[in-house]
Amino acid sequence: KEFSKYGCTLIEYIYELIRIKIKVNNQYGRAVLVCLVKNCPDRSKLKFLEALGKEANTSKYQDLKKHLFDVLLVYFHAQTDSLKEDEEFWKLLMSVCKKGVEDVDEIRNGALRLLAAIQVERHDLAFPIIKGMNEHLRKRYESDYQISRGSSRSTKSSKKSKKGGGNNRLGTSES
Repeated sequence: KEFSKYGCTLIEYIYELIRIKIKVNNQYGRAVLVCLVKNCPDRSKLKFLEALGKEANTSKYQDLKKHLFDVLLVYFHAQTDSLKEDEEFWKLLMSVCKKGVEDVDEIRNGALRLLAAIQVERHDLAFPIIKGMNEHLRKRYESDYQISRGSSRSTKSSKKSKKGGGNNRLGTSES
């Protein structure tokens, strides 16, 4: 908790590590950011979310943007319930997520993973973004990213498990 006041400064310096095209530096930088957002809760001023979101949306470094959406997903899951009750938190998170969904390829994929996690907790906020997607992207989101889809999802998974279960029995009897 005490370290939180230094977190934003650290985040800015860690961006430099992630921008470097040396794999070990890049991985180290991401690991530090993940550790920071997991262990240092953001405060009501949302400084971490602002710093991560701004860079995820405006950086000219595509690799950095892609990794920051993965960090934002960890950030989202690590936040306290009291912060998630704050409408400012949701407003800022949704604006970052929406801009990410409108971005390109890998950045969009990270934003879609974040949107799927948000949809589990606040479907009302995720729905306008999902509704605004073109048909192809919406179908891809629903098949690849969406976490809960209701009864149609369970029907598909039960068919897969029956089919998979048969393969496992054959494999087990051959051993």
